[in-house]
Amino acid sequence: MISLWDVATAILCRMAHCIAIIGKDGTPLFFQVSEKDKQNALELETFVDCSLDIVDEKVEQRKIQELYLGPLINDYSYKSFGFITNTNVKFVLVTDIFNTTLTDQDIRAIFKRLHTVYCNVLQDPFYVPGDPIKSKHMSSFAVDVLRR
Repeated sequence: MISLWDVATAILCRMAHCIAIIGKDGTPLFFQVSEKDKQNALELETFVDCSLDIVDEKVEQRKIQELYLGPLINDYSYKSFGFITNTNVKFVLVTDIFNTTLTDQDIRAIFKRLHTVYCNVLQDPFYVPGDPIKSKHMSSFAVDVLRR
């Protein structure tokens, strides 16, 4: 039986370029790009940094405590989406600018799953919060999302 998560992942697998998790103090905790985008890793990292500026603006302006921040910025080839946890850890997902099939619900589902995986990482007794994430579970999730 195919789950809703499998459908959302299948849709996103063709269109995601990068996943980033940034700590509340601005340090990168996790950053992974798709295999096809390895040569553009620096460009994607810069794009994520620009997206974080928009995250900060949206957090200051938001009236509702919604964790999903929606679309952040786009340029000639990428579009980013943001999510922030209750502890101010930021998630950024970078997709293709020409993607017209990916809906807000799909992005929300991906962020919800990413948040669950992140919470599982925090429950690991050997993980120190604030350190870079080196979890196999997180890496396999990212590979699933970024696989094309």
